[in-house]
Amino acid sequence: MKIYHFIFLGIFFSACSNPKSEKGNGTSVETKEDAELASIQAEAVTDSIPNNISAKTYKNTGPEGGFGFDIFKDNQLMIHQPTIPAIQGSKGFQSEEQAQKTADLMLSKLQKGIMPPAISMEDLDSLGILF
Repeated sequence: MKIYHFIFLGIFFSACSNPKSEKGNGTSVETKEDAELASIQAEAVTDSIPNNISAKTYKNTGPEGGFGFDIFKDNQLMIHQPTIPAIQGSKGFQSEEQAQKTADLMLSKLQKGIMPPAISMEDLDSLGILF
């Protein structure tokens, strides 16, 4: 009899934990209220996105060599990236173009409100960054 109680409670809690209904293909269906809430939240995030950010590439003079980039917000240094992110070791980008591509991706993430604007190995691969 106790096992039936546990089974019932398990089914009850799993049914209560997912307020969205599901289609047969496994995707969830949003209600009109959910869509409106998502829209309001997106507007709130958009209002906090910094539009006054920029990037500048430079040639490294240190031991890492190659190129790096800086990201500025309101003309103040926000991110100093002298090396290729996500890789082991300290190595600058092979070209200014590679540094600029990576800086542009980081700017895009910042403009979308992604914090921190981390760069992954997959990002580097998709940009064609050689290291």
